[in-house]
Amino acid sequence: MTQQRSLLLFEQAIKSEVTKKSYLYQLNKFKKWAKIKDFNGLHQAPQKDIQILLEDYVMYLKNTISPNSIPIYFAPIELFYIMNDVNLNFKKIRKLFPEKIKKGNERGYTQKDIQTILKNTKTKRHKALVLLFASSGIRLGAISEIQLHHLTKIEDSYAIKIYDGEKEEDFVFTTPECTKAIDEYLLERESDGEYIGKDSPLIRTTYRLGIEKVKACGTDSLTHVMGRLVTVVNRKKNTKTNRFDIAKNHGFRKFFATVIKNTSGITPTMTEKLINHIGIVRLDGSYYKPSLEQMFGAYNLAMSELIIDSTEKLEIKNKKLESEKSELEKEKENQESIRNQMDEMKQEIDDLKYGPTGRRNKYNQNYVDAPVPPEMKILTMGIPILLELLFPEEKKRDMMKEFENAELENRTPDLHKIFGSRKMDEENIQFLKKFLKEHQNKKDSSKSTNYVKPRLRIENLEAMLSNHN
Repeated sequence: MTQQRSLLLFEQAIKSEVTKKSYLYQLNKFKKWAKIKDFNGLHQAPQKDIQILLEDYVMYLKNTISPNSIPIYFAPIELFYIMNDVNLNFKKIRKLFPEKIKKGNERGYTQKDIQTILKNTKTKRHKALVLLFASSGIRLGAISEIQLHHLTKIEDSYAIKIYDGEKEEDFVFTTPECTKAIDEYLLERESDGEYIGKDSPLIRTTYRLGIEKVKACGTDSLTHVMGRLVTVVNRKKNTKTNRFDIAKNHGFRKFFATVIKNTSGITPTMTEKLINHIGIVRLDGSYYKPSLEQMFGAYNLAMSELIIDSTEKLEIKNKKLESEKSELEKEKENQESIRNQMDEMKQEIDDLKYGPTGRRNKYNQNYVDAPVPPEMKILTMGIPILLELLFPEEKKRDMMKEFENAELENRTPDLHKIFGSRKMDEENIQFLKKFLKEHQNKKDSSKSTNYVKPRLRIENLEAMLSNHN
């Protein structure tokens, strides 16, 4: 236990299991290069000798690896000595680092590259894995921890929770194409005898019998699998950095990020969220918390460009067009329904004002308000009764509207407008105009001492009505 204390302190300073594994790997490489048997031996030498040892190691790395990789190799070593209270001049050591050069992994896979990879996959497991990388932009280190309870179905896609319980916890999404591949892979495992439950790993190790003990496929295994699958793509190697122009795993993530960033309608902050970055500014990680539905809505905008198979892409586009057509039809129906409701409301208002009930109320009010002697009051009801009996409903409504407009505009009603569809002689028109004019001048008539009774004769009405046709 005492011999391993230096290593225990080192491990306790690392929060992520993936990082811990990577750091141990680099620390072991340094121990092996220094020809020291155990980890305690790394810090038991005099401080001056350790300083020289680290400086020599940096100069060794400068001749063997890419300048861009030296900080990555050195970070675990620096942490080991800090945790074991060895005070070295790390500032001086970092001064030995070479200047960084242009990265070798310049670009991501193209859609054609991924089509080539898929065409050469021989198992459902490999197909699901490739499509998972391409459709979600997931990091390789997150895959081995995914279990089936981390998957949530949204429409024809999966929302997958990654880094569950960690501060980096987030969601990635799959296209319907990838979802279908995952379902087929899980169905194959189940048909081979594996019990598929909520704690089953999304990607398991290879097996001869499905009933074998299930183990999640680890990061190293996934790295080897992807290394074999991408050999069918023509990746160019940079002689200076000893790296390919497309990273075997990260190239899928670059493909995903490029599609997301090129999709219009997705805000820059949401773009970073879908790529599982902290955000445009560091505060985005703390304050920007979109819902799962909002994230999927943004992802959905880019979905057609993330689908690899041309046939699948066409099916999705057709489905999207049908959905948009359906939405337009619903909108059209809603607008038509609103128009119908407005027409019904207008008709109800028209009925209340100008229909039988509205006219009756108006006639009664005119009877009460008419400024005429009692013996003439009966005439204020006589004419409305005749008009109600002899004219069609539409004509009676037009009549009421014209009377109302004339009253608002302080003018005599236009009888030609009311009876325009019927022929009337000029004598009867003049007679009715005079009658209406005398009744309109209520106040003046009531105050006038020389009130003239309207000359309304039955023969005049009969003549007027006989001339309607």
